[in-house]
Amino acid sequence: MVPNDHLRAFICLFIVIMPLGNQALFSSTAYSLWHLLLALLLLAYVSPVTDEQHRLVWWSEIPLFIFLALAIYSHPLSFLALPLFFYNLVTQKGWQAKLFCAALIVITFSYLVVGVSPGNTNFHGQISITELLTSLRLIAERVVFEALFGNPLRVTALQLGYASWITVIVGLLTLILMIIGVLNRRPLRAKESR
Repeated sequence: MVPNDHLRAFICLFIVIMPLGNQALFSSTAYSLWHLLLALLLLAYVSPVTDEQHRLVWWSEIPLFIFLALAIYSHPLSFLALPLFFYNLVTQKGWQAKLFCAALIVITFSYLVVGVSPGNTNFHGQISITELLTSLRLIAERVVFEALFGNPLRVTALQLGYASWITVIVGLLTLILMIIGVLNRRPLRAKESR
C-alpha cells in the first residue's frame, strides 16, 4: 500500500523504536479509536495505488477503501482526513483514483451529517483563542506525546516544568513528518526519465 521504500522503512523504524511506556494505552480497547484515527490519517495520506495507465489496482484498493470507510464511521474526528482526501483528489491523475478519493470525501461528509450528533453545546459563534490554544496543548500532551512516550514520561516532564518542551517535541515530530511527506510526494526525476 505504501509504494515508497523510504516511507515504509520510516514507518517500521518508528513502530520499532516507539517506547511502550503506557501499556494501558496500547493494550486497552477503550483507546483503540485513537490508533484507528492515526491509521486513518496515515492511509489517507497514502495515494491510491495506480498502474502505468493511472488505473486503480483494484485487488489492493477495495480492502483499503472498505477499511477507510469503516474507520471514517468509527471516529468522530475522522473529518481531520478531509484535507488529505482533497489533496489526493486534486493530485491524482486517473479518473478511477479521483473517484476513489471523491467517494471517501462523500463518506466523510455523510458521517458528519448522519453519524455525529451535535448535542447541547454552549457554542455561541465565538472562539476564545485561549481555549483553542489550551485544546491544542492538551492534544499535543495527552494524545500525541503520551501515545508515543507514555504517561510516566509526560507526568515527569510536567512535574519538572518541561511542559513547553512537550509542545516543541510534538511540533518537531510534525515538521519532520511533513518534510518526509513532501519529499515522498515530490516526483523523482530518475523515475520520469525511464
